[in-house]
Parts: sequence; structure tokens; C-alpha cells
Amino acid sequence: MANRVLLLTKNLEIFIEFNTFFNEEGWIIQNVMGPAEVQTVLKEKKVTAIFWDMDVLQDYQQDIALIKQVRQDFRRPIFALTTKTDPEHAYELYTQALINGYFCKPLDYRVIFAQLLQQLWFAGGKLITANLTAETAPKRGYYLEHLLIDRDHYRVTHNGTDIGLTPKEFRLLWYLIKHHNQVLSREQLLQGVWGYDTLGSSRIVDMHISHLRDKIEVDPDHPRWIKTVRGFGYSFEGPLKKL
Repeated sequence: MANRVLLLTKNLEIFIEFNTFFNEEGWIIQNVMGPAEVQTVLKEKKVTAIFWDMDVLQDYQQDIALIKQVRQDFRRPIFALTTKTDPEHAYELYTQALINGYFCKPLDYRVIFAQLLQQLWFAGGKLITANLTAETAPKRGYYLEHLLIDRDHYRVTHNGTDIGLTPKEFRLLWYLIKHHNQVLSREQLLQGVWGYDTLGSSRIVDMHISHLRDKIEVDPDHPRWIKTVRGFGYSFEGPLKKL
């Protein structure tokens, strides 16, 4: 049975990002938009961890009081999500609400997932996967000439050195790879990678394609692998070799 994570947030983009990343790892994200729903789900479902967006209420003291109520019966990891770092608030969350972690936006989902696995390991859980160990050889991915595209650890390396793709850049690259030699419109990429298609938002795709080329192409001005199809979108034509 898949592990279920409870996500309290009203932010659609955060929900889409969580859902996409955790689904690809075989986990289920259940989203609620109010603290009262958290208690209802906990009574009805087996939940492995809770992620609590502090921007839902925008009242730290109320958040702390509510998390303390949840903590009375819930002994698994609880993580707070916030837009800014405040040492005093963080201290209160750790000491009073007994949270396990504190993440500031924008969120790095690789780090979030790794810390969740670490907390489960500390607690004696049996849910640890190879993703937690950086030295573990990847089992999913591709060689692209001098690059190793590592799906297990969400990174691309060159001679063992991480080239520094952001989570979104990696997701875009992986989506292009899954549609190897296919021409994809900007709207298709928006829907497949970002989870939405909004008029006027295609510039987001162009910007991320440019950043991706800067990091993986030998000559970004004359790309060999990520091709522009004028008037339509992009295609990935790199010579892939499966691990």
C-alpha cells in the first residue's frame, strides 16, 4: 500500500508540485485546506506524515496551538512550510508544537523527501528507499554522452559533479526525455511539467528551456539536444542510453 502524506495548503502550485514529486516516488498526497480537515483525515486514514503550510492561517500562535492538538495523538513526522525564516517562530514550533522539520519557500522537494525519509529512519520505520543515500548507484536514468541523468536522485552529473539543475529544470528535462524525438508545444509542457496551462504563461517555458540549455548543452546558442520548433515548441533529440 502506498504511503499517504497529508498536505495542509491552499496554494495550488504547492499542491501540484507536492503531488507530482511524491506520486513519481509512489506516494499519495492528500490535500486539505483547513486545520479541521486534518483531524478528520487522521481519524479515517493511515497517514505517514503531515506538511502544514503556515500561510493558510497566517497566525503562528494559532498554528502552534492546532499542531499541538494534532501532536497529542499523531507520533509521525510533522513539517512546517513557511514563506520566511523567523528564528523565534521556528524555536516555538520545535519546542512547543514538536515539529520534525521547517522548510522555507520556494521549496526544494528533493530535500523535503530526503528529510522525510530520514525522520522515518530515525523513528525506526521501514520506509527507507535508496533515494536517501547519495552514494547509492542510480537504477533509473540515462546517459547523455558526458552527462548522467539520475532519476533516483533528481540530478544530472558530469564526471560525478552535480551540474545544479533546479527541481523544476530536472522535471522539465525528464518530461522532454519521456517524449524523446516528439515535438511538444509550450502548452503541453506547461500542462505536463507545471500542471496548468494559462494564457500568456508560455514565457515560463522559454525561460526554463534557456536555463536548461545553459547547463546541459556544450554550446547553448547552437543546441544539439533541445531543439526549437519554430511556431510550435520544442523537441528533445539527444542520444540517450538507458542505465
